Amino acid sequence: MSGHDADAGASPAALAFSGEERELLLRAGTQAQFQPGDVIFEAGGVGSLMYAVVSGEVELAFPTGRPAKRLGPGECFGELALLMPEHHRTATARAVSASVLRAVDEAAFHVLVSSRPRLTLQLLQGISRYLVASEQGLATELQKRNTELERTLGYLRQTRQELQYQEILSRTDALTGLFNRRCLDAELPRFMERAERTSQGLGLVMLDLDHFKEVNDVHGHGAGDDMLRHVSRMITAGVRRSDLACRLGGDEFSVVLDEISPALARLRALDLLRRLASTPLRSPDGTVALSACASLGGTMYRPGEDMAALLQRADQELYRSKRLGGVRLSWMGEVIEAVPV
Repeated sequence: MSGHDADAGASPAALAFSGEERELLLRAGTQAQFQPGDVIFEAGGVGSLMYAVVSGEVELAFPTGRPAKRLGPGECFGELALLMPEHHRTATARAVSASVLRAVDEAAFHVLVSSRPRLTLQLLQGISRYLVASEQGLATELQKRNTELERTLGYLRQTRQELQYQEILSRTDALTGLFNRRCLDAELPRFMERAERTSQGLGLVMLDLDHFKEVNDVHGHGAGDDMLRHVSRMITAGVRRSDLACRLGGDEFSVVLDEISPALARLRALDLLRRLASTPLRSPDGTVALSACASLGGTMYRPGEDMAALLQRADQELYRSKRLGGVRLSWMGEVIEAVPV
């Protein structure tokens, strides 16, 4: 059997010699004795000796994860090192029991060639056939493992895509397509950290629809859902890709305005207020223009404050707007009524 073999499931049977060939090998070279656990050679090392087992048992352990192999009397290993002196060992050979081996080096092999050329040729032919069969078995096994690896990678890619899709679903509002409160809670601290690091402005706008309950009560929840989708489209049209628009629940929304000055953030909030006030939604029967008027409150992030403080200040601005009758924006203490565009 060869140290270059594939594993047991892919390699041919042990390398067999005729009685005369076996005797020839066992008389060649020098005798070496090994105790249980002794290392004969290690994987990766460069050797020039071929070994034949006279007695005992030897184990070949492969670093590639292939199952180990055991060799007994009359079997040989390490033949590639003899035929190719610069060859690196592909396995670690270790004595399992007290073993007697015959180590055949290049000089001893040349003596065999000179004294018994025909028999040596037969021996080489047997080794060559065995190595070719072993390589073919190894190639088959590698192809099988490659197929299994590709299948595993395909499964992992699919699993990753499914996890990403599930993550998107968990952070998205199903009705409107905007992000949800879970997403705001996860992402707002990151926006704040970036604003702190870059010294860029960060705005937060809170929005609550006025008289939304009446839309549901008078025209039904279908009309209410249409209104929420309509408002979501208005919000999406008024923000940048770098901003974060969320539906927090019910008729409450928020918009995080990233890397923006206070003046520009105020203008964007005011523009959204005016667009909502001037863009009604038709009722399901088409006879009534449903108002999408809203109360808005907004503020700018103060470096060093936490998320709870920022949300509380934005909510306070929103409540001020609603207390004053709605359809207006309260921006950092300034209250502005909607003027349709």
